[in-house]
Amino acid sequence: MERKTKTRITFDQQVIQEPAWSLDGKTLIFSAQLTSGGGNVEIRSKSADGSGPENALFAENNNYHLPGWSPDGKYVTYLWARRENGFALDKARER
Repeated sequence: MERKTKTRITFDQQVIQEPAWSLDGKTLIFSAQLTSGGGNVEIRSKSADGSGPENALFAENNNYHLPGWSPDGKYVTYLWARRENGFALDKARER
């Protein structure tokens, strides 16, 4: 932002949304919608400078939303949609 330039981070055709920067500013996490209409979403990470591959943080795909970082930066938190009773905050997963 200091340079007032844009740098593209992701290049795939999926809907990428809900980015969150790590506390040190070196890593981005975000949700990637794998199918149209929602319901199949994964949380990915990538270097904030755009280098390197995207990495899925969890082996399973689910209806994940709003990934974030714990205050100490050690854990990733997220909401996941349960059809029967809305959203739930899952346990934070260690990075």
